[in-house]
Amino acid sequence: MYVRYRAEELYAIVCLEAHRAGTVVVGEDLGVVPDYVRPAMASHDVNRTYVLPWELTDDPAAPLRPPPSGAFASLNTHDMDPFARFWEGAPPERREVLTAYLHRRGWLAPDEGDEAAVSTSKAMAASLRELAASEAREVVVTLEDLWLETRPQNVPGTVDEHPNWRRRATRTLEEIRTDPHVLGVLGDVDRIRRRPSEDATG
Repeated sequence: MYVRYRAEELYAIVCLEAHRAGTVVVGEDLGVVPDYVRPAMASHDVNRTYVLPWELTDDPAAPLRPPPSGAFASLNTHDMDPFARFWEGAPPERREVLTAYLHRRGWLAPDEGDEAAVSTSKAMAASLRELAASEAREVVVTLEDLWLETRPQNVPGTVDEHPNWRRRATRTLEEIRTDPHVLGVLGDVDRIRRRPSEDATG
């Protein structure tokens, strides 16, 4: 099994090839991760993965753990539900707590709906602003989140019952690049990421 491979040799090969290609390596350290994995990743300069729905806490004062520096932060991965499906399926109390937090952070304006009824679109945009203002090395935006797609591209463990990786996007490239909402959200992320870190707090 692959978990019995010689880890140090694999790290060495991955790091060497990344250096040759002039790129970086991101490790998918999600879910249950043995204690030795993240220190090993750090020692080999392998970036961490941060996914917002998995970083929610039960503390109303701090309902979201911040992305660690050097992480690649996103609202989901290719194996998860799009943000709209996550948000609309989340318990109301969880949405209220996260909405209140995003209000406090300044990513939702006072007139953008109360904490129980903020729209999925506004919650998505505010969540991306929060990630953009973080210490994450990169923020990865799933295009389908920008138009509130609810169908995942891939459902792990399925074969015939779901068209994994075969469903066409509902927007064309031309529609994406001319959509004011899409451009607005991406523009916000870009603007916030370009700020000095001490100013990127909302």
